[in-house]
Amino acid sequence: MKKFDFRDFLDGIRFHGGILVRGMGRTLYGALIAGLIGISLYGFFSIRNEAGYIAVFDFIAACATLTVALCNVYLLGVVRKKGKK
Repeated sequence: MKKFDFRDFLDGIRFHGGILVRGMGRTLYGALIAGLIGISLYGFFSIRNEAGYIAVFDFIAACATLTVALCNVYLLGVVRKKGKK
């Protein structure tokens, strides 16, 4: 019968726990991106209710928010290669 090695058990927990934490972080990051896209769409749709320079500033803010969201989508999709420089 094989002896139970507590160190191997802790290494397994550390490995799988790291994967779970990384997945949770990416999930929350994706939710943030979805929220930014939603805010920018709301900004684009609210432009028609505004007049003058307020509509221009709403358009600029919506474009900036959408740009930040799309940059975050790009960064989320970048594959990082460990150990290579």
